[in-house]
Amino acid sequence: MQNMANTDKFLSHNPTLLMTIGRFKLYEHPLRGDEAPIYMIYRGQLFNTGFYDLGDFYAEKEALCEEIVDGSNRIILMSE
Repeated sequence: MQNMANTDKFLSHNPTLLMTIGRFKLYEHPLRGDEAPIYMIYRGQLFNTGFYDLGDFYAEKEALCEEIVDGSNRIILMSE
């Protein structure tokens, strides 16, 4: 699966784990830091959350993560 390769590539850059919400892991972009949206890994797939601030996740928590997954913000090709 192509997305698994992107997840592995993303993790190989040792991104900072910002928060875990249930089964969802939220990371800072390993190269662009807080200048990039927060990334999420769920079931081995990498997602661009489109959010730049963890405050968005404190209020909605798991519901927001599930909405991101359902909205298919899956990363098809990770660019550096």
